Amino acid sequence: AEEISSWTDNGSGIYYASLTVESFPNIILIDEVNTPMGRFPDSTYLILDSSVGTTSITDSELNSAVTDWDGAELVIRKNRWITDRCRITDHTNQTLTYTTLTTYTTSAGYGYFIQDDIRTLTRFGEWYFDDATNRLYMYFGAENPAAYSVKYAALNNNINAISYDYLMFENLDLYVANFASVN
Repeated sequence: AEEISSWTDNGSGIYYASLTVESFPNIILIDEVNTPMGRFPDSTYLILDSSVGTTSITDSELNSAVTDWDGAELVIRKNRWITDRCRITDHTNQTLTYTTLTTYTTSAGYGYFIQDDIRTLTRFGEWYFDDATNRLYMYFGAENPAAYSVKYAALNNNINAISYDYLMFENLDLYVANFASVN
């Protein structure tokens, strides 16, 4: 885990820091506690009204004139056993169009939320990573970020042991890898 030593005020209680990472950081720790990515809504699911196959959903609670979610990530429960993460390619009126890697269709009545967007940062510790700039944005509100120890997973794997045999590891404390502690 790499500790963030300096923050820049982005306004409205949001600060950012530039990170050196191998890929999208999956783990962000504040004072050694894993913190969630920002999401909308903060703790519940929105319920979709209708869908078109695997490419779009409609929800009367959404309004692109208020918040246009183009580029954010849609986390959608497609049925009882499938939850997909999909990139939103277009938000028009109450309809979200998205890309997906699965063939599972969505049905009305299932839940979803939106994440991976700076506009979801509304509660202390929520974060968003902009992979185009390698910046981590975090909501501190009125708190001083320097008062907290914030760490992130910089490596995808702590140990790459591919093509090695008969390895023994003892007394290791491995944590915060983006993919696996031992690969």
